[in-house]
Amino acid sequence: MLVQAEMDGRILKAIEGQRYLIHRNDEADYADLSEDGVCAEVMNAGGESSLFIERDDEYTLYFGRHHSHYSMEDDADICELAQTIDGILHNRICAVSVGHCGKDGRYVPDATWFAAAEKVRSGDAETLIPDADFCSALRRSGGEMRLEYWDGAKNQTVPVRRDEKHTAPRRSSARLIVFLALFHRYFCHFIFLALLFLLGRPKRQLVLLMGVYLLLYAMYSYVGYALRWKHIYCSYQNARNARMTPDRIDWNTVGKSDCVGVPMILALLGAAGVAAYFVL
Repeated sequence: MLVQAEMDGRILKAIEGQRYLIHRNDEADYADLSEDGVCAEVMNAGGESSLFIERDDEYTLYFGRHHSHYSMEDDADICELAQTIDGILHNRICAVSVGHCGKDGRYVPDATWFAAAEKVRSGDAETLIPDADFCSALRRSGGEMRLEYWDGAKNQTVPVRRDEKHTAPRRSSARLIVFLALFHRYFCHFIFLALLFLLGRPKRQLVLLMGVYLLLYAMYSYVGYALRWKHIYCSYQNARNARMTPDRIDWNTVGKSDCVGVPMILALLGAAGVAAYFVL
């Protein structure tokens, strides 16, 4: 049984009365958890999808094809998490996925999120898709929208028919976003290293240049996340070996540890490099 030291009391109250299993990192499927990490698997009596609540460096909620991240330090995030769990378990919230069928005929989700059941209207994609660009791209290509509830009898599959008025894709814009994502992920590092090689500066100056570069790159990455730049999202997709979807952006699929934690570490390393130049 979970105790409040392992999960916030509001989360425990949300799953009160439910049957659940506790998983720790001594299980092969949960080896990625830290020593103090824990995952609660809330069992679905109807044999449908279970609900998973993972607590590690942050809270992560998994249901259906979607997962969302919540800060352990943010009281509003924890309240939202507890309300979402309660909503799923009482069929007030469903997991939405929108995707297409691959060459092998299997359904491939391109974006996922949680939606309030009261806002779900069959066949009307715009009521569920919050991103206008994503909605437009879906109308151009067509696909399926799947709604998953705790009570599997309520599940729906809604075809999204291709709209012939939207068949001309904005390929140049998408290509630019992909190029900028690759620049952020790879090219800027190669250019900087090439410049260091060509300049041939003394080691002490190289430490300074490296420190300044890390600070600038950390700022670039964090500002891109804060302003929701599409190419930064695609860069994080590439880092997870996922297909880049410049027209289909869902920031809920990116962990805050990646968007905030990594830039913070790089900024600290950069500051250390600059400090070392002036101190040594």
